[in-house]
Amino acid sequence: MILKGDNMYKVYPYNYMYRMDEKKLVKHLKDRLRDVDISSSIEELFNNSKKDKTLIRLMMKFFPMDSDRGKLAMSISESISRIPDNKNKDELLSQLNLPLPKFVLRLSARLAVYLLSRSLICSNTIEKASTSRKLSSYDMLGEAAVTYKQSRDYFGKYIKAAYTVEAPSEISIKLSSLHPRYEYLRQDSCIPTIIGMVSHLMGICNRRGIGLTIDAEESDRLDLSMMVIESIVKSHGEGLTVAVQASQKRAIGVIKHLNSLNVPIGVRLVKGAYWDTEIKMAQERGLEYPVFTSKEHTNISYLACAKLMLESEYIIPKFATHNPSTIGAVLGLTDDKQEFQRLYGMGENLHKLVEYLGHKSRIYKPVGDSKELLSYLIRRMMENGANTSFVVHENQENHLDEGREMDSYQSIFSRSNSHGTDFSDPEIMNELRCYYDRKDKESS
Repeated sequence: MILKGDNMYKVYPYNYMYRMDEKKLVKHLKDRLRDVDISSSIEELFNNSKKDKTLIRLMMKFFPMDSDRGKLAMSISESISRIPDNKNKDELLSQLNLPLPKFVLRLSARLAVYLLSRSLICSNTIEKASTSRKLSSYDMLGEAAVTYKQSRDYFGKYIKAAYTVEAPSEISIKLSSLHPRYEYLRQDSCIPTIIGMVSHLMGICNRRGIGLTIDAEESDRLDLSMMVIESIVKSHGEGLTVAVQASQKRAIGVIKHLNSLNVPIGVRLVKGAYWDTEIKMAQERGLEYPVFTSKEHTNISYLACAKLMLESEYIIPKFATHNPSTIGAVLGLTDDKQEFQRLYGMGENLHKLVEYLGHKSRIYKPVGDSKELLSYLIRRMMENGANTSFVVHENQENHLDEGREMDSYQSIFSRSNSHGTDFSDPEIMNELRCYYDRKDKESS
């Protein structure tokens, strides 16, 4: 039974924004930006930056993510390395319908995946990766653990990284990799275990003078992450950074809550890597969207969050972006020197300019081998190639746009479905608990 125990589900102060009406929320965010004028700083960054011609962008020209061929190429890239025999590989690759011999297609596909992995993954081992003197954040590649053995393996990798990485660099961890049932309804069993693991890691990092960042994940895991974050901040104090996704409606509320903990805490502000997943999950479950449904609304959220971070007493701002207009917008909010972050293999020219202007540039470096590559690779290409991406079309960014609907978003507004129950919303879960408690009393 999911409703056992004496304690009610914890309601965080930002929860009212979880699936809030989007237009109402955007109006509130724009009110916070009423007197902000960042147009000149954005223009300056554009005039002094060069567009990065990375391999991932070049591939997007040949396989655009909004085309059938692009989507098919992504599916084939995700599948090709898991097929053991050439016959089935050839059959799969024939779907691309290119006028090339089968063995050429096969070799080309393997080469493309290899080259992309070399351009987006720092190294296959933390020992090799950490030899760089660049300011870095090291991420052990992988997704959520599905077995206890996997979670132990991930924990071992994090411990090794914590003992290997040198200050002032840091490590990044995913809480979902530390327990196979990192789920809202399993919080009683998973959270104490994860807190113990993260506390152990944090102790190592504190002793060695390196930072630890907790990466952002899907919105239905946000409260779980906050439970861990609050415990670590309380027991270890400074040294923790939390990634916050501006694409999530609760982003600005999360930053307010983190500041209320009254301990210096880093916030890595990103636009968000799980947009497509969030939309699909909400549609399947018959729920309102927990994320903004237009790129322009996410831009407004990012800027409002950035402004709040710069105004907050205990927040240490870290702005993750490859977008010149986003960097220009942030610089238009403050004269102080800031830390900006980029993904390894992307945004290099732009961030050279950031460093030239006197700001810090930290590189987010994935570490792993080809077995762990594909899920990360596909997500990066989805982010940076799709027309629905939040980091594509740099020259079209405008942080104060009204938030018009893009063509690619039209279908999500017209899709009808029955209303579902959100089992990751504490207020709904508390209502259910009270209902069943009352029914139990009536029947006894």
